[in-house]
Amino acid sequence: MRRADLDNLEALLRYFNVTCASAVADMDADKRVLMLANVACVASEALLSCKRTDVTTDVLLSAAAPYYAELCEHLGDGRKPPAASEYWIKFSAVAEIQEAAATTKSTLDYSSRKSSATTRQERPCRSKKQGRRKRIRSGLRSA
Repeated sequence: MRRADLDNLEALLRYFNVTCASAVADMDADKRVLMLANVACVASEALLSCKRTDVTTDVLLSAAAPYYAELCEHLGDGRKPPAASEYWIKFSAVAEIQEAAATTKSTLDYSSRKSSATTRQERPCRSKKQGRRKRIRSGLRSA
């Protein structure tokens, strides 16, 4: 994990905890604390599970998007939360990111199902022990 990734996580948490503090000031205290704790947990987990370093900001935004939606719902009346000071914190782009990820995932799921089906057709299902016995027997016959 790079230092820049941790800085991005810190910026996202600062946005929810500091920049949006005035937007959630009238929210029930327990609900506010729960939402902020969930943002911290989900964003940290997303960062730790991210394998590619070039998409960490997308992963962080996607993880925090439901809580941004909850914040917008709390504000109501078409009001939006304050803008972030970091250029990459733009939740309006999350829908595009998630749509692209879903398309990629569905393509990967289809190709993995196709290859596993082919594998099942090519060889019958048997335990490791049975397969080993068969290989040993066939080796003895050919010798």
